Amino acid sequence: MKAKKIATFRDKWFTTIEYEYRGHRYDVEYPNGNQVCCTPAHIQHRDEQEKIDKMIDNPPKQGEPIDWNEIFEMIEG
Repeated sequence: MKAKKIATFRDKWFTTIEYEYRGHRYDVEYPNGNQVCCTPAHIQHRDEQEKIDKMIDNPPKQGEPIDWNEIFEMIEG
């Protein structure tokens, strides 16, 4: 399944694009020039989509403890 572009946000240093994948949204940052550095976009996509796939394909079972570190990682992006 391919991610769908939802919105674009621009500031001085980055362009952030919000995508939707399997009903969940995530952001990918693109630098606006050589003055800043960030993780390559294809890696950001891969990492976020893997998190979403894992969350959807392996939901926590009733009574199974929630991995809060994983939740915080998804929130922080």
